[in-house]
Amino acid sequence: MSVTTGAHEIRLPARLSAETISDLLGQLRGPIDGSVVVLRGSGSFCEGLDLAGVGGSAREPLERAVFGFAEVLRTLQALPHPLLAVVEGAAAGGGVGLAAACDVVLAGSDATFALPEAIFGLTPAIVGSLVAARVGAPALRRLSLTASAIDAQEALRLGLADAVAGAQEVSPMSRRLTRALSRTSASAGPLRARWGVDASDFEVGARQTLQRLRDPNVRRRIAAFEHGDCPWEATS
Repeated sequence: MSVTTGAHEIRLPARLSAETISDLLGQLRGPIDGSVVVLRGSGSFCEGLDLAGVGGSAREPLERAVFGFAEVLRTLQALPHPLLAVVEGAAAGGGVGLAAACDVVLAGSDATFALPEAIFGLTPAIVGSLVAARVGAPALRRLSLTASAIDAQEALRLGLADAVAGAQEVSPMSRRLTRALSRTSASAGPLRARWGVDASDFEVGARQTLQRLRDPNVRRRIAAFEHGDCPWEATS
């Protein structure tokens, strides 16, 4: 779907499940009507893996979700088009990885970025290499271990975002960035192949994530969170 000249917009799901990941892969593998691919959310940008849905899933749906998300990232990296992420609202977990996979990240002033996986005993294994490529390993560790959301200005300072715009300026700036990226679209694939992350990291991260999601302690923490019981937040 073209929304601006040269742009093919893909709307991300609020949560990543086996079904929404399959739909997203279908969009990425389908015809691209434009020279620039723009990732946007509906409300929030993307809040990552639907832990409530996959945390207690049977083996096959769980594997489809985890390895399917790794395939989404691999597919994004292989696209011969510039990638623009327009982050409005919350980006968390895998949503941060989707933004980091893009060549340019435009954050709305209301955007937040968080890697909360460690709260559940997980790590951002699938997206870690993408985030580290943008912010460096020390910042990735800090974001993971604090598990706290940062705002758009802090994301800009770290390099997780490339530009920040107020609510009224997001669309005009998105159009300007799309025009700029359209001029150099033929070089996007070669540049990403030369200086992008190793796509094999995504599958390795998926295997690590799947192993952790099968850990009974991790599953208990996910279930507790979904029921509003967060004992790790106790202060005494």
